[in-house]
Order: sequence, then structure tokens, then C-alpha cells
Amino acid sequence: MGRDTRYHGGGTVALLCIPLVPSWLTLSAAAFLPTTSLTRPMQTRWNYHPNESSCHHDGSAVPSRSSAIGGIGPLTLRWATSKGDSAAESPSDPSPPFPIVPTRERTKLQGKLPIISRTVPLGIFLDEGEEISATVWEVEHPSEMMEMWWSAGASDKGKIGDPFGVVMWPGSILAAQEMARHRDVVAGKTVLLLGAGTGLEAQAAACIGANRVIATDISKLVLKLLNYGAERAGLGDIIEGRVFDLFSEEELPDCDVVVAADVLYNELLGMQMGLRCTEILSRPNPPKLIVTDSQRFHGTDFLPFVNAVLEKEGKPQIQWEEHKLEGFTGSGMLVEGDQTYDVTARMLSIGWDT
Repeated sequence: MGRDTRYHGGGTVALLCIPLVPSWLTLSAAAFLPTTSLTRPMQTRWNYHPNESSCHHDGSAVPSRSSAIGGIGPLTLRWATSKGDSAAESPSDPSPPFPIVPTRERTKLQGKLPIISRTVPLGIFLDEGEEISATVWEVEHPSEMMEMWWSAGASDKGKIGDPFGVVMWPGSILAAQEMARHRDVVAGKTVLLLGAGTGLEAQAAACIGANRVIATDISKLVLKLLNYGAERAGLGDIIEGRVFDLFSEEELPDCDVVVAADVLYNELLGMQMGLRCTEILSRPNPPKLIVTDSQRFHGTDFLPFVNAVLEKEGKPQIQWEEHKLEGFTGSGMLVEGDQTYDVTARMLSIGWDT
């Protein structure tokens, strides 16, 4: 097979000469079904505020980015346990749950492709108790797109478009929360997203004060969804959608923070992400790094390779952290409509203490 593109949860990256994996057909549909409610094993849940506010910069619901970060007061991460409704600050727990927001809008991208909004509370609260949320836009019927892509020949897959990056995946929420946990570092900085997908992480970075967000993806369709969501949220002046091939020889753009959410979908992608991680960590002043992986496909753990390189350079070893996401709900890929499933995601979060 010639050049193929492999699509993934957070977004898409290019894949070279990779055949389809028949074993995917044996996976349950839940393996491809993203969602919106996170819980810790102790059954924590968000103290949800009905008056939650989207991260718009038009002065309507939430003040501008500068006033939300500075003029209003510090943002906090809070959760409420199942034993009561009292909220508590959580400086160390990056994965509380997100409730479903029922109101969804429908429109057509460029007047043709039906798309639908998904609003996700970010777990970031203003002092007044208002919770900032991000609204991303997904293809409304991804299962139809998936069926077409699955049955198409190699030469036609690119014409159909990206069936995986057109919906939100669990790793993007975990990455967004981790950035929010380090919002004092992210504020005023440049954030680079690899495989940005529908752009939840991009909006989260902008909401917590990033000066610039470079959101890269190999799929032009996915970037259209991302840019549409950014413009609708009033964040188009901060978020820049850019085509980037993870497998190219092009160096990663200069940045302060790198985020790759749900990009590990086969061995070659895992190895390539490992190479990009060594590129990042070998820089004189390496950017902060977040990598999340909710699907955990066989052969995608690149850490042995990265740690071997770090050992040669006399640098500390790195390791995954695990976070259990329960009742995570989002668009189905193999069936129509929203689906819910539990998943244990792994995450790298490096460099915040330097």
C-alpha cells in the first residue's frame, strides 16, 4: 500500500505504508467511542453549576481572557465527592468528571457537511463559582463516514476525509485538565498541539491564558472543525490551525508547552511519537510535555525507546501515570449516536517543576 493516513482520537497524524489492522474489527464498538464524564475510582463527581459559562471572548457570558485570569481573580480546580455536594480545591487530581451538557447546536460546515456542537465543562472555576467550558464541533454522523472510509480503497480514503479526528476523544479532556492544573505556567506562553483534532485542548489552553496556540493536524477537514470552533468561541486570534505531518522531517515549531492527546494508534505512530518526544526533551530548554493515551493499543508504548535515549544523555527516566475515566460519553464511531464507556488512560506530564 502507498502512503496512508491513520486517524486517531485527539486528531490525526500521517502514517506511512501501514496496512489496515483486521483485528480492529474484533474490538468492541466502545473502543472507538469518545465521551464526556470523568470519574476517579473513588467515584468523585463534579459539583456542576447550571450557570456554567463558555470560554467566549465577546464579553457576553465570561469576561475576556485577561480579566478572567487577572481581573476577576484566580481560577480553581474543584470537585465534590459522592458523599456530599461540598466542593474542594484539587491542586493535584487531574481527572475529575465532566457532566453532560444537553444543549447542542447543529449547522453545516461550509454549507455542506452536517456538524454538531459538544460543550464540555473544563473543571476550571472563577471565584464566583462560574465554570468555564469549551465548545467543540464534531461531524454529526461519524459512523457513516467511518463506514465509507473503512470500505474505500487506499486511493479514496483521503477524499473521504478523517473519520477518527472528527469527534472528541477521552485523552483530550485529560490533557486539558492537566494544562489547567498548571495554568500559571501555561498563561502567556505558546502551546503546540500535535494531532489537535476538534480542538478541545486548544480552547482550554486559550481559556487559561495561553498567548498563542499552534494546533496542528494532518487532516484539513479536522482543522476546519477546529478553526470553526475557535472562531465561534471568539478564540480565533489565539488559536492557529496548521497542517503538520508528524512523520515529516520538519522540526516542531518553537513553543513552551507540547500536547499530544490520543495519537498512539499503532506501533509506527508510537515509535514516531517517541522520536518526537526525544526531539522535544533534547532541546536546550525543553518545553513542558503532555502525552495522553486512552486507547492503549498494542505496541504503542514508546517509553522504553525514549528512556534508552535519556539514559545515554544522563537524563532522568520518565514513566506513565494512569487515570481511570468512568462513564465517558461522546460520539459513536461504529454506531449512530452518543455512547458511554469506561477507560483507564495513561499520561506523561513532564517539566512543570523546572
